Amino acid sequence: MDALKSPAFIITSSLCSAIICVLALVSLYWSSPLLGTLSDRELGTLDRQYSLILDRCAALMKDDDRPDPRIFGSLYSICNKAIIQLQGFCKERYIATCEDERIELYLTGNKPRP
Repeated sequence: MDALKSPAFIITSSLCSAIICVLALVSLYWSSPLLGTLSDRELGTLDRQYSLILDRCAALMKDDDRPDPRIFGSLYSICNKAIIQLQGFCKERYIATCEDERIELYLTGNKPRP
């Protein structure tokens, strides 16, 4: 029961749930011929979800207390995949999160520590 209250579990589950939400929203329209017709509401939702993911990834990189390297490695991988997906999405569509400086800072300045 203590494992469910641990910070590592909470961070892991938060990142995974946010990424799953974004993937679900994007996959609904990815193969659809209506891809060019995302509504303002849907783009706003994607913007908020990607911003949430960037917040979680920034918190992960700022956290100096990394008790389990395997958990950190998996969370780092999830962040990388989400940011690469965001970069691909930004090539097709514009949302405010596309201009977030944390994207480049994350990809260029932060490398996983052993």
